Amino acid sequence: MAKTDAEKAWRDYRDALARLDTAQRRLQQIEHSKLIDLLRQKLKGLDAEERSAFTFVRSNADMWPQLAIELFPELVRRVSGPHWRGVRDRWVLLHVGPHALKPLVAEHMSAVLADPEADSGEYWGLLDLLYYARFDDLMEQLIQAALASEDEDIRDAGMDWKMTLERSGI
Repeated sequence: MAKTDAEKAWRDYRDALARLDTAQRRLQQIEHSKLIDLLRQKLKGLDAEERSAFTFVRSNADMWPQLAIELFPELVRRVSGPHWRGVRDRWVLLHVGPHALKPLVAEHMSAVLADPEADSGEYWGLLDLLYYARFDDLMEQLIQAALASEDEDIRDAGMDWKMTLERSGI
């Protein structure tokens, strides 16, 4: 890349950040309930709109952790459903703190356990979230439920996590 190409790329990047900063400030000025409704709608998909909404929540997690609490049902799908995406997504929920997060996760876990249509992906992702949140009591409950499941894939998730915990001494 020639020096002028690098300089042009840098200016494009700088200008894009400036536009992003302006757009983010505008979104932060929207009435809270309208912003929550907009984000809730955008977080339902698996496309660029959803990724953009999630990026907004993630980039505002320090200043506005209440967003993650209010959008928990939509966000937990990303970290514990069949489409979970790992550390980057988990961090948004973990960032709200254990006292706010644990009751939300416990309620979600109860819904997963009560859902006969729940699949192993939901168990895998939820066990992963519980592990990183250090909710050992909930994790033990979910592992036991998974091991008792009639679904072989769910039992495998429970067995793999049980062995992981035993190896790590937890």
